[in-house]
Amino acid sequence: MPSNAYKRLTAEKKKRIIEGAIKEFSIHTVEHASLNAVANNAGMSRTTLYYYFSDIDDIFMTVMDEVMENFKKTINLEEDPIDIFEIYYLFFKYVTAYKNTELEDFVKTIFSDMSLKLQKIITEPYIQYYLENKKYLKNLEKLDYENREELLDILFALFALVTASINYYFKNDIEFDVIDYKFKRGLRLLKNGVIKEEYRKEEI
Repeated sequence: MPSNAYKRLTAEKKKRIIEGAIKEFSIHTVEHASLNAVANNAGMSRTTLYYYFSDIDDIFMTVMDEVMENFKKTINLEEDPIDIFEIYYLFFKYVTAYKNTELEDFVKTIFSDMSLKLQKIITEPYIQYYLENKKYLKNLEKLDYENREELLDILFALFALVTASINYYFKNDIEFDVIDYKFKRGLRLLKNGVIKEEYRKEEI
């Protein structure tokens, strides 16, 4: 997590750091990204950047938190409740919309090297979002889990589908309708695997 000093920065300075990080992550995976490069891109020293972040993973998670915050602004669960599967579908559509934009390289680099470690790290904010909005989500009683760890397993499986689908779409010259069909099919298969047995014969 970024330091309290980062949280106190002006919106403009935060924007410089986020944009500097995105520029670096558009070229290099997280494992090979350089904190020095991020600092140079943001127009500050490495020492200053270390005052705000402990390491490159910390910067990466801050960027992904920014992505998540921007995504959450596109939905309003209080006014339009949806289930957890629909949230992942909407996130899939949100990210794939960056193809053929200035952020394409960033998405392509990040999702092409999404290690299990990174997937688990990124899934954690989804759990927090899920827990904070449980009362607005539909069909929770149908999910087959008993504790946080089992919930993490479900969300991790869903994010793995998102990752694989986004990676495939950005690496191949295909129409969105093609990957959209593949993603929805994968989502249906996962849904049948994570809902309670008594609900599995229902139309989904």
